[in-house]
Amino acid sequence: PSKLTHWAERLRIAQQRRKSWDAVVDTARDFGVLMHRLLAEIDRVGDEDAWITNALASGEISAETADLLRKRMEGIWDQPQLKEWFSTDAPVYAEREIALPNGTFYRPDRVIMSHPPVVIDFKTGAEHAEHHEQVAGYLRLLAGISGEEPAGALVYLNANELVVKNVKFATLK
Repeated sequence: PSKLTHWAERLRIAQQRRKSWDAVVDTARDFGVLMHRLLAEIDRVGDEDAWITNALASGEISAETADLLRKRMEGIWDQPQLKEWFSTDAPVYAEREIALPNGTFYRPDRVIMSHPPVVIDFKTGAEHAEHHEQVAGYLRLLAGISGEEPAGALVYLNANELVVKNVKFATLK
C-alpha cells in the first residue's frame, strides 16, 4: 500500500477509537479525561443528564460508564463551591482561547464572568506546583481583562476522590 493509504487507515482507526469512550475508559486517568470533557461541555447543574443520555444513546459510552459519570457528578454537586459555580447566571466560557497581542494563547477550562470572575481548571493525577502556576497565570490575565481580582480553583478529578484547591489572587504577589 502507498504511504497515503497507510496514513488514511491510521487516521480512520484513530477516529473510530475516539467515538467510543468505553474502549479507552479502563484507567483512572481515562475516566478523568472523560469527566473533563463532560464538565467542559455543560454550563449548569443538571446539564450533565442530557450530555450523558446523548453519549449513551449515540453509543459513545456504556450504561455502566453512564452510571459512573452520574455518581461522580453527584459527588461534584455535593461540593458547595462547585455547585455554586455551575449554578450561576453569569456568562460561562469553557475551553475558550484567550489571545494576547504577542500571539500567545491561553485556554482556561472554565471562566465565569461573575463579580468577581472565577477561573476553574480541571486536572487528573497528582497535584503539581505547575498546576497552581498555570491557574495563577490565568488569574493575572483575567484581572487585566476584567479589572477585578478573580478567584481561582484547581479541581482534581481522580477516580476515588475529588479535590478542590483554591488559588487566591492575593497569593500571586
